[in-house]
Amino acid sequence: INDVNDFKEKKVDIAIIRLPYISNFTDFEVLKLNENANVRFVDKVSEFGNPDLIILPGTKSTIADLRWLKQEKLADEIICSKAPIVGICGGYQMLGEEIEDPDQIETGGQEKGLGLLAHKTILDSEKTTKQVSGSFENLRGVFEILNGTT
Repeated sequence: INDVNDFKEKKVDIAIIRLPYISNFTDFEVLKLNENANVRFVDKVSEFGNPDLIILPGTKSTIADLRWLKQEKLADEIICSKAPIVGICGGYQMLGEEIEDPDQIETGGQEKGLGLLAHKTILDSEKTTKQVSGSFENLRGVFEILNGTT
């Protein structure tokens, strides 16, 4: 979907990846209330299709779910898709270059990420949150309107 008028002509196909250790999946119920959205949970390549938006949700076991994505070949579908991808919490971490769990907070070990974002995640026994800011650049499609915003 490249134009606002496209929303009037068809439903937006939203594919939410149903991870084995998905967390907070009920957060997506609100999307189903929009009559212009076709919201579906996907856990097989045969169900992936050609979505307009992909959501990688949060997970209770990031590395295990990332390995599952690769095993099921859904990682390849996500990487090759031209659709915008929204990663939430662990889903966002999977979009990076690598995830490490040296203290076995979840499953332990390390796993190469999907490589779609230039970041690395190290799980630590002490959770740290920081306020950060950035700006959007070089976005295309439905997110293009955000270019230049902080």
